[in-house]
Amino acid sequence: MIRLEGTVEYLDGRPPDSFHGGPALFVAWENYARRQGLEAYNQGNAQTLNHYLAYVALEAAEGFDVWLRGVVGVDVDVDTGGAVPPTVPALSLDSSSSLQFSRDGA
Repeated sequence: MIRLEGTVEYLDGRPPDSFHGGPALFVAWENYARRQGLEAYNQGNAQTLNHYLAYVALEAAEGFDVWLRGVVGVDVDVDTGGAVPPTVPALSLDSSSSLQFSRDGA
């Protein structure tokens, strides 16, 4: 399981906030990205991803854009627990339009 921990540094000089979380933070990010018309895991969105993960983990009361205006930066460490699990085998559609695993991924 993926685990995250990190810190948020604020513009107003208050002490940094620490946060931690797991896969549910990524679900929140994917929903946010979809609502905003962003590709969730496009490399151009890496900083937005990191900041949004912190925002959700900290359960900030204000909206994301308001919270973000007071943030200097976010530092995130990711722990995959060792090995990354294998990916799902390739899927293909047969002529009847039902999903089936490809022969080499069965």
